[in-house]
Amino acid sequence: MGTRARGLVISTGLAVALTATAIATAAGSAQAASALPRLNITGVYVTGVSSGGFMATQLQVAYSATIDGAGIIAAGPYDCGQGNVIDFATCDVGASLPVLEQQAITWAAQRKIDPVADLAGKPVYVYHGLLDPVVNAAVAGSGVAFYQHFGADVAYHNWDPAGHGWPTPEGVLACPLTSPPFLINCGDDPEGEMLTHWLGHVNPPNTRQPDGTLTSFSQNGYARQAAAVRLSAWTTPACCTRRRPARAAPLAPSW
Repeated sequence: MGTRARGLVISTGLAVALTATAIATAAGSAQAASALPRLNITGVYVTGVSSGGFMATQLQVAYSATIDGAGIIAAGPYDCGQGNVIDFATCDVGASLPVLEQQAITWAAQRKIDPVADLAGKPVYVYHGLLDPVVNAAVAGSGVAFYQHFGADVAYHNWDPAGHGWPTPEGVLACPLTSPPFLINCGDDPEGEMLTHWLGHVNPPNTRQPDGTLTSFSQNGYARQAAAVRLSAWTTPACCTRRRPARAAPLAPSW
């Protein structure tokens, strides 16, 4: 996916700390780690699959003034679990959407998260497979409805007979399967759809040897009062190292 959009920086194996790094870089913060490249970031988009999809939603809603769009794969709405199993069960059947919407409004009014008005017009791509045995259609639909309630520009791909995983033309698993490495191929291109929805236009897939650099680093320098993911990676296309404008796309992990 990193070669689809010219100047798109992909970061993988991420949690909150790295996403905060991307946000700080986009805002021109001087507190970048020496192991990370200094880039001319002009936009930040976040994506993730499964629990990483839920995390991507959490980040995009909480930092909606900074994060320009989201790609939610096999996940559901903001604050779905509300911190306990009982409320997650309610969310799991799609019955808690008004509560979740009001919670976001309340937290925004208390300045715990960015104003929900910042979600208006933001491009959000949502993917859910018909044969997903982990995240049901009601949960995924609630996530779509949550974003639509606050005026986001939502594209919803929900017709593939897909299992639970990351959909990609380079997937090694048949579309209906749910098993490692969770890279499923349904004969279409949700990655291209997501990037196009975010950016308006992307280049055709690069069939040559990928260029750029892959940087690995520890997130612990960014975590506050907790240990972060031990190792993360940041992919930088060659064009971005020449200070050309670039967009960052943190990828939240699934555990």
